[in-house]
Amino acid sequence: MRSFGAVGIAIAAGLLLSACAPSAQNLDPAGDQNDAEDSRTNPAQANKNACDLASDNTLAALTDLSSSGPARVGWVAEGDGGWYVPAPLGEDGTLSDVVGLWATDKDPADKSFDSTLYAVNGDAQSNSTAAKAAATTFTAESSAAKKAITCATETDD
Repeated sequence: MRSFGAVGIAIAAGLLLSACAPSAQNLDPAGDQNDAEDSRTNPAQANKNACDLASDNTLAALTDLSSSGPARVGWVAEGDGGWYVPAPLGEDGTLSDVVGLWATDKDPADKSFDSTLYAVNGDAQSNSTAAKAAATTFTAESSAAKKAITCATETDD
């Protein structure tokens, strides 16, 4: 009887330990989603549009202007004589339904970006201290601005 108990304990221990083995775990970051290829923890991982990412200097400038938390991701879309920078607003700076839109006259994808960012849409104006963009140059209703917003809103899941 004693050997049966030891064998039973050994089998139970083996089964428990096998659950910790990497081959027994679901290592797919998408989890149990049907047909999922990857997990989107950062919206910049996949995007239906050809949008460049804003540089670290641009994100730092957005963070300095922000009243809603750090900017962790932003995109760049050229248009209307400059560049638009759409970025999610919210506590974690990513995966937010609220998108601020800023504009600048220097390329925000440039690693040495050092220029003024102007608030274009109401979300950028109410969530940052950036000056409002001149309506004659940058406007949230322009086709370039609307295309820029899609950089943040039309990400692949």
